[in-house]
Amino acid sequence: MTLPYSIKDIDKRLAEKYYYQFFQQAWGEVLEPETPLELNWHIEYLCNHLQEKVTRVGRKLPKTKDTIANIPPRTLKSRIFTITLNAWAWVHWPCMKFISASYNADLAGDHSAETKFLVESDWFKSNWGRIEISQDTKAKSKFKNTKSGFRYAVGVGGGVTGLGGDVIIFDDPTDPEQAFSDAFRERANRWLDNTFYNRLNDARYGIRLGVMQRLHENDMTGYILSKYRDEWDHICIPGEYIEGSYEVYPQELKSNYEDGLFFPKRISRKILDGHKKRGSLYYANQIGQAPAPAEGLIYKREWFQRRYTIPPEGFDEVIQSWDFAFKDMKESSFVVGEIWGRKGSLCFLLYQIREKLDFLGSVAAFRRLTQMYPRALKKLVEDKANGPAIINYLKREIMGIIPVPKKDSKEAMAHSVTPMFEAGNVILPKEAWVDEVFVPEFLKFPRSKYDDQHDCTAQALNYFQSKSRDTIHILSKM
Repeated sequence: MTLPYSIKDIDKRLAEKYYYQFFQQAWGEVLEPETPLELNWHIEYLCNHLQEKVTRVGRKLPKTKDTIANIPPRTLKSRIFTITLNAWAWVHWPCMKFISASYNADLAGDHSAETKFLVESDWFKSNWGRIEISQDTKAKSKFKNTKSGFRYAVGVGGGVTGLGGDVIIFDDPTDPEQAFSDAFRERANRWLDNTFYNRLNDARYGIRLGVMQRLHENDMTGYILSKYRDEWDHICIPGEYIEGSYEVYPQELKSNYEDGLFFPKRISRKILDGHKKRGSLYYANQIGQAPAPAEGLIYKREWFQRRYTIPPEGFDEVIQSWDFAFKDMKESSFVVGEIWGRKGSLCFLLYQIREKLDFLGSVAAFRRLTQMYPRALKKLVEDKANGPAIINYLKREIMGIIPVPKKDSKEAMAHSVTPMFEAGNVILPKEAWVDEVFVPEFLKFPRSKYDDQHDCTAQALNYFQSKSRDTIHILSKM
């Protein structure tokens, strides 16, 4: 019996119909012919997700959502998103235009070169020979095919003036070595807003795709989820699933984990234990896809367990502590004002204001707290941002305003007060906002998006510590 189709024909039809099949064949025939592909559920899931998105673009169906995915390194994320997808799309829509970006131009160019290598391979040509790379565009970072499709690769921060894409992809937009730098993160996020975001040829149909590992609460994933959450699908596949620590999105993907493991063949429990030796921050970022370890970085979760329902009476001292912002903007810092009471060695957070306020709003908040807590005679104001202006504005009206110069780094301030937390000297109110916004900021510090509560609290606790040191010094002289 003669089959109506050869094995080659069947493979070709499967590769055309399913991006997942195309990916497997491209791997074995062209990209890694000497390395067997270890399949895992995430490969099929991501391929199917991307096929749905690109097919919608090709058919010019109405836009749904863009996609941002967080996946551990060395799990084929670049191959799936940035290299092979372009080639499969050209099989169906050779006029489709791609723009891809990575944290530097060399990496983006390397990804683009692999796509070009795949499209020029004998395997691809034997199946879809009508799609050829134009002879006048041979550069690895910028080339087009003979059907008007093109691929342009750029480093984050680079310009794409005059170019538009139907599919635009960013792949690891921040170098892990630069993740601690506010300047580098903000540069990447500005580039997303000012350059990358408006590069779609037609916003009604085009798609933005991002894939990266988590590095900071305000890395590009964090920035997107805080500013554009309703416009993006979020896929998060940590290397290990631990409820409450390393979460999975969409939640139904949890059922694919085996004993908490994402990819048991490649990332076994033994390998995970080896990763843990590299440090909790590395593990949280690159394996857990979390911006900080669940147990905390400088501050530890167990240090925040002491709570009160009704504050004690007879405080030795009650103070205000303030951290003001520069300006009232959506992306600006919060204005934070706190009331602290000290009784012996115990420090109680009695009240907190945390709002985005302009200058006059900050002045009104200062007056309000002063009226609410008249016993808070000393009012500590960090001598930066709007602080000096507010001090000058209110010093003739309100007594006890003390400017506090910034002498040490934020990390140095943190380390100076962690013994108070560890010893149980810091007691917090039993209120929902403490667990929702206060404690998470401390656990993620210094990688939290905002640190205003931290700075305000550290300022108050440093003051109490200095008072304690002064008392000890006086007693030693007696």
